[in-house]
Amino acid sequence: MSSITPSGMSILIELGIEPSTIKSIKPNWKQNHYIAVINWLTRYDEPQDDSNLEKVRCYLEAFHHLCSVDDWEKASKILLTRLSTPTNEVLVNQINTWGYYQELINICQKFLDKSVGEFKSFLLFSLGNSYNALGNYNQAISYCHQSWEIAKEIPGSFCQALALTNRGNAHYFLGEFSKAIKYHRQSYDAAKKIADPESKIECKMNAINNLANSYQAVGEYREAMKYYQEALELSRKIQERHREGATLGNMGNSYQSLGEYEKAIKYHQDSLEISQEMQDSQQELNALGNLGVDYLRYGNYDKAIAFLQQSLELAKELNNPYAELSALGNLGNVYDSMKYYTMAIDFHNKSLVINKKIINRPYESELRFNLGNAYYGMQEFEKAIEYYEQSLEIIRYELLSNSEIRNISSSIEIPNYSPFMQNTPDLRWIDRRGEASILGDIGNCYLMLKNFEKTIEYYNQSLSIAKEIDDHRIKLISTQAIATAYRFLGKKYGALGKYDQGIYYTNKSNCYICKYLSMFAICLLVSILNTFKSLFRQNLSVRI
Repeated sequence: MSSITPSGMSILIELGIEPSTIKSIKPNWKQNHYIAVINWLTRYDEPQDDSNLEKVRCYLEAFHHLCSVDDWEKASKILLTRLSTPTNEVLVNQINTWGYYQELINICQKFLDKSVGEFKSFLLFSLGNSYNALGNYNQAISYCHQSWEIAKEIPGSFCQALALTNRGNAHYFLGEFSKAIKYHRQSYDAAKKIADPESKIECKMNAINNLANSYQAVGEYREAMKYYQEALELSRKIQERHREGATLGNMGNSYQSLGEYEKAIKYHQDSLEISQEMQDSQQELNALGNLGVDYLRYGNYDKAIAFLQQSLELAKELNNPYAELSALGNLGNVYDSMKYYTMAIDFHNKSLVINKKIINRPYESELRFNLGNAYYGMQEFEKAIEYYEQSLEIIRYELLSNSEIRNISSSIEIPNYSPFMQNTPDLRWIDRRGEASILGDIGNCYLMLKNFEKTIEYYNQSLSIAKEIDDHRIKLISTQAIATAYRFLGKKYGALGKYDQGIYYTNKSNCYICKYLSMFAICLLVSILNTFKSLFRQNLSVRI
């Protein structure tokens, strides 16, 4: 037995299994299963340096043998055995904390048809949580909805809040941020009604953290930080180290989004230390990956590689393909930044192989875009165009199919909680920005290939979308690129002696330069006004 598990004999006593009477069990096939339970619980001894899953292998095997003889009561007692881990959780929750989601899915599926009431709601919630973590968000929404349907009939049930927050997470990962915020707010309201004080606090912290994540996703960083700070203070007040570590990691993500990488590194490092102290493998995986991205953007590539390699190894140990392809993709981005394009392409291709197994189309689009960047860096512009076009095709397909995705499990009516909700962007808005950016990248490749007509064609498409979504940065880039392409066309036709056409294109170029300067001046003025507003608010708060 490992040090985190109670003695096998104490578990047999708890289960009511007496080794001396096993031979009286008939038929023989059933007797063999009980003998296996005894053997696993009393004779199995794993070295201390094995993986966490192997340390509880004795319990898992005993559980499966009990399920084989339909002894569901004893099997459930195995799952509810409390372990001597830093989080002091029961086995089924500890497996979730360690991040062994496929194992948890197998356990929950065995029990699902045999359970009722709050326990069934909890199993459905656990399935939703696992599928969320593995990137299967539609499946997650389905299980969370089923969990909520059962829990809403049980007054004070903690499962109602859990199901709502997990469903909010699924919508968050699908990019449907307004829906995510609605569900997390309703989860917070449900948490207030939970009878058990410990579960109430845990569910409230879950809801607060997830609300902050959703506000962060739509660029409302100040609002997100307000919620994160509330969650951090609450977790420290009740000395909940596990939640404290998760919140610190989320705060690091906010600073990462704001480009404050030194602060991001500090918060992610604190989160990593707590996750290792609490043996929370999933949180550790997140922290390692985030530190890798922090150091990538900070320009410290050696440290970025070191953290991402650790993230990759842990993802493989946890059998988490989503985290594995993310680590590989980010390693590719590091080598791309170092101009080691061949290595970058190798990592992106490895990531694509894994993505074929889990079929995450938005991430595939990102990977193909990154491959385009690598080939662009190698000045293989036609190859870059090929990958950019593939990425663009996926984004456009997703734009068409998202309306169908959003109709899944939309039967719960939820009120709007604030005017902000009316203006929350969703995945379509974000995909349109991505579409505009890729069109610009394709246009840039054609500019490098001196195909100026194609350059203008693609940048015009990019400019059109930028106007539609009011993205000033892309409007400026597209307008400047079109002006450059027209200028080159003017020179080209002038050199050929076709002066009328040369003058025409030169005038077009000048026209776009004027548009660019006008846009730039407006953007600069807006930026200055926003700075003055921010300073005014700060001075006002100091006086108060």
